Amino acid sequence: MATCNESSSIRRKLALIIGNGNYSRPQNRLTHPVMNANDLCDSLKKINFNVTTVIDLVKQEMLKRITEFSKAISDGDLILFYFSGHGYHVNGENYMIPIDDDNIKADCDFEDFAVNFQRTL
Repeated sequence: MATCNESSSIRRKLALIIGNGNYSRPQNRLTHPVMNANDLCDSLKKINFNVTTVIDLVKQEMLKRITEFSKAISDGDLILFYFSGHGYHVNGENYMIPIDDDNIKADCDFEDFAVNFQRTL
């Protein structure tokens, strides 16, 4: 249960939301990530989060947005990072799949062509 002292120590509420649905491979396309991202954005804004929502990102853009978000975080900030799209677990690592997924053909491709979740934020 939060007390007044705990709540007052939060400086800012920041959120980064990524919704990837329009994948390069037609069979991988998803219809709900954009809706999920926009719905969460609306909900977070109602409770005074400063929200950045980005849709259908390639790997380099995902990394850029995550890095920018990470650099904006200060001590005391309440943060939320949300990804809606394809993910994959291989060799003990979790990967978020960017929309330029056509280079991922085998487990060994994830390190080069996907975003390692454990190495973000």
